Amino acid sequence: MYSWYKWNGYPFGLISVQDEYQQKMEEVFVELDIGLIVDNITGNGCSDAEHYANLRAVLQAARDKGVQFNKEKCVFNTTSITYFRHRLTTCSIALDPGNTQALENMPAPQNQEELQTLLGMYNYLSRYIPNLDTLNKPLRDLSKQQKFEWNPSHKEAKRGIQNAISQNLSYFDPKEIEVITDASQHGLGAQLSTDRATVTFASCSLSEMEQHYSQMEKEMLTITFACKRFHQYLFRRMTCMTTDHKPLELIFGKLIQRVPTRLHQMTLAIQLYDIKLKYKPGKTIPVADTLSCLHLEDTDIESQVDMEVLVLESIYILTE
Repeated sequence: MYSWYKWNGYPFGLISVQDEYQQKMEEVFVELDIGLIVDNITGNGCSDAEHYANLRAVLQAARDKGVQFNKEKCVFNTTSITYFRHRLTTCSIALDPGNTQALENMPAPQNQEELQTLLGMYNYLSRYIPNLDTLNKPLRDLSKQQKFEWNPSHKEAKRGIQNAISQNLSYFDPKEIEVITDASQHGLGAQLSTDRATVTFASCSLSEMEQHYSQMEKEMLTITFACKRFHQYLFRRMTCMTTDHKPLELIFGKLIQRVPTRLHQMTLAIQLYDIKLKYKPGKTIPVADTLSCLHLEDTDIESQVDMEVLVLESIYILTE
């Protein structure tokens, strides 16, 4: 006769059960407006009174459920904290200075595998680096060569990226959202901003087929790309979409049935978003223009079929 056995504890530590631990913690603090990632909890307040009210609510929930905190690791009533390798302040977000210093002290790669790891890390941090595609071009060129030779130009490129990583970004404010887009012959660029400062950047290269699109189609594709990349910021929010391609105003002003086929598909793909198109001359939006002309090598425009089907289903429901 066989029996089932179950562990009464976690013999390999919490590292092996992070998902379950996260779920339990969310059950404890389910009704509180806090940031919670595994065993890291953040609360905030616009005033001392609000801050302490939120703090008392967290402590009371922990007491009710038997959760204990390590006093030495707790920080109260501060204007800046380090949270998951990011430095959060009252007005900006940046990488933790300790991690930035570690990146600066990182030795030069010795082979193609180490170089690919370095490039992958820089791409992960691309939201902090508006001109990453410009700065890392020597490194990308080296990654395509058969023979690995690290020379002063590569060292200078690495140093330039390290200096750019320390830039601060603003927090996302849904009240005033602006997305600046631009398309070049080979790439697309987008910049998400609020009335305070830049929140994040995005760029990608065009496939060989997309490079043969007309300029209007490329500009429209850039808007589609920006909506996809910034979906979590734009969905169900009024967004000012800024472009330097004035003919797009005509497309947005037409009935969707009168738009050419390819533009029709792209227009359907962004029907989920509340977009107000705004024209600005290219010289007034240099960042997006730079991102599109000096794009990342990865082509990151996925099929919009699912989104189009969703929009079509919505149209049918509304017209029944």
